[in-house]
Amino acid sequence: MEVDPRPWTQRPALIEVDVVELILHLQSVPFPVDPDAPPVADQPIARIQHQGFDAYGQEPVLLDPRELAVNYLEAQLWLGTPDGEPLPLIVMRGGYTDARRYHPGQMVYVGAAIYRCEVEKAAGDPFVTANWTLLS
Repeated sequence: MEVDPRPWTQRPALIEVDVVELILHLQSVPFPVDPDAPPVADQPIARIQHQGFDAYGQEPVLLDPRELAVNYLEAQLWLGTPDGEPLPLIVMRGGYTDARRYHPGQMVYVGAAIYRCEVEKAAGDPFVTANWTLLS
């Protein structure tokens, strides 16, 4: 083993890489797919789609494992579990409103207090204190 006696500031420079970004420029083949067809430039590549909802109370019934679903109007997000059940990722629903549906475990603001839903609440039903647990 040979050791360079010079200080490190006088040794030849080395390149150190902390992060590497790999960018793939892919080309797609239009449908119907012909495996022998040449690639077509400037064709968009398909992206993973998720279920999207835009009305109060809309929720996924079944999701593929690791699939996402979003309700844009209510700012809700679900993740598909290995058995296909939608797992809610957001339990804080923001300010309470009678127009929304709430599930057990979800939390809301009512004035300056935070409540957790204990009983399924249908959209349009009024706030019933007995169905909620005061958290703060």
